[in-house]
Amino acid sequence: MTTVRKATHEDIFDLLVLCRGFSQEAPEMHKWDKGKTEELLNSILETPTAVILLSEKDGGVVGFLAGLIQPVLISHTKMASELAWYVDKQHRGAAGAIRLVKAFEEWAEDNGAEWITMADISDVADLSPLYSKLGYKLTEKAYSKRITKCQ
Repeated sequence: MTTVRKATHEDIFDLLVLCRGFSQEAPEMHKWDKGKTEELLNSILETPTAVILLSEKDGGVVGFLAGLIQPVLISHTKMASELAWYVDKQHRGAAGAIRLVKAFEEWAEDNGAEWITMADISDVADLSPLYSKLGYKLTEKAYSKRITKCQ
């Protein structure tokens, strides 16, 4: 059975492994940098308005969802936003992925969020059917353009 819990600093190695897997599937802008990833993961763990949730199966970490709560620019509405959501390929489509979202929703509500936004990265997976099933509606799209050359 898959369980979900809050991550701790002791989980950094497992999170780094999952983040590297994510970077291998994600678009070019998500290029892997171990030091930067580790720094940001530690920062999220130390921020009261942010969380990293882990999905575990048979004693191993198989997925995570990181998010934060922040106010909407033009109102007092508190928005919980997913920063990253990744489940190892062999565990996708299982209940653990949905448990991560449900745990994020519960954390967001417990921490005063009124709305949640979740992302769906093109060319990784089409999550629109899953989001619809969970009660989410498409509210915006993001477009990306490279503006500088990588060194």
